[in-house]
Amino acid sequence: MTELGDRLLERIRAHRGYNLPFHQELAARHPEFLAAYDDMYVAAMGDDSALPAKVRHLLVMTLDLVLGVGDKAVRGHARRAIEHGATEAEVLAAIELATLVSAGKPLGIVGRVFAAEEDAPAYESDPPKHRTRPRRRR
Repeated sequence: MTELGDRLLERIRAHRGYNLPFHQELAARHPEFLAAYDDMYVAAMGDDSALPAKVRHLLVMTLDLVLGVGDKAVRGHARRAIEHGATEAEVLAAIELATLVSAGKPLGIVGRVFAAEEDAPAYESDPPKHRTRPRRRR
């Protein structure tokens, strides 16, 4: 590993508290890319962000859930959100939103499944507007 790779791993550990296996690999194989990636991470997750730390960690936790990143990452961001003032109820609400988004993905094909033409769009025009209340039957 190069000196740059070693310095990057130290820098990442200093501000995140850990190194992931891909950090190790990139530090050894492409430290310049790891440096750019870490700069982006710091810009998005750092204290200069317009979002409070608890919100940043709740968002990343939710994205990790939807993308299937893994339990360890989800737990880590949940814990960090709580360390920054999130309540257990807020963590649970974020998990519930991730569930809603995840459940919506397979439902998106329903319109195409029942379409007369194979290449038909899911909706005839724009997607329906989301309503906050169910429609009343008359």
